[in-house]
Amino acid sequence: MSRLSRRIAAALACLLAAIASVAVLGEAEAGPARRPLTCGLSALVGVSRILALDLGETEVDVLASEYPATDPMTLLEVRQELQVLTGRRPYVIEATYEELLMLDVPVVAHLVGRGSCADCGDGGHTVALDRLGGDWAIAVDEDGTHLIPGRELRNLYAGHAITLADPTCPSPAGPRLAVDTCVADIGMSIAGRVLPHSIVVRNEGRDPLHLDRVATGDAVRVVGFSTELAPGQSGLIRLAICPEHHLDRPSEVQTYFIHVYSDDCVRPCSSLALRSIVVQPVRPESPVIYFPRVTPGEPAERTVAIECRRPVELLDAIPSHEALSAEIRQTRADSFITEYEMRLSVRADALTPGVSELPVALRLKGAASHGADLIARVRVWPD
Repeated sequence: MSRLSRRIAAALACLLAAIASVAVLGEAEAGPARRPLTCGLSALVGVSRILALDLGETEVDVLASEYPATDPMTLLEVRQELQVLTGRRPYVIEATYEELLMLDVPVVAHLVGRGSCADCGDGGHTVALDRLGGDWAIAVDEDGTHLIPGRELRNLYAGHAITLADPTCPSPAGPRLAVDTCVADIGMSIAGRVLPHSIVVRNEGRDPLHLDRVATGDAVRVVGFSTELAPGQSGLIRLAICPEHHLDRPSEVQTYFIHVYSDDCVRPCSSLALRSIVVQPVRPESPVIYFPRVTPGEPAERTVAIECRRPVELLDAIPSHEALSAEIRQTRADSFITEYEMRLSVRADALTPGVSELPVALRLKGAASHGADLIARVRVWPD
């Protein structure tokens, strides 16, 4: 039986099984869970996403029935299915890791050992790589987009790969989307605070490049992007990043994937990654500090605890009014959290009649400081 006949038969079997399950289950909301995909098939799904091709669930199920976990897909079988999927001739290359880095095209690489792939055996597996950099590589599979450390990839790479671009033609005709780095470190950011960031993109092809859309995750909003770039022209993708709150983790590295869809002749869906060390903001024990019934001529004092969950040093407090003074004293410090006490004094005779609201800011020192942080508002009720 030919491969096409097997696929048709498998598709019919899947359809009949779905009809039977609906008849038996009646009002059941979910069908049977998809069988786990082998590494080779997962890499094939990843390539289809990089090429912005529609590899439907039925086709994936058919391929999963042809290449079960007991008989996983080899590199040559990935090449064969890739040719059927794209209608183009894939190239099997033998190259060193350094030569692979210089290709700047999506590849399906053959790896040996487990590495980051816990479900694969020691005999080797394949992975679809969208972009390769010095420290990181962007991999795509049926679960989405991931980062693989460059050192790990170098150690696991077996010397063979598949590419749809001719390795002897470094500059194919057509538009080409290029960036300075596929994985950019955007520094330290503060949870809950919007961080603007722009990505510079270039057209290194021979024809005009059209950007159709830019897809991101929930923590990133696309502000705008250049829609057309002439050959040699650069443009911007403007983003607004809002790091998520994780109060149980004082600081962590968060990765944001950006997917740029264009008419790039080699990589229609180009994936980029932004990495940031996200730290928690400086927090007082209360956002509003109350001084009720302050008598003119008599000093009123309060001590406020401040929790600092990022690697900065609090230098001093900056009151916004001459009636308010503040002193900072460190009380405890460990690897992640530093605690301070802020002693506030207020003179009611220097205030205007009525309830007064006096903002207090902190002057910070450290890599994560962005000027003075407004941490609290002091409300004073004169007697």
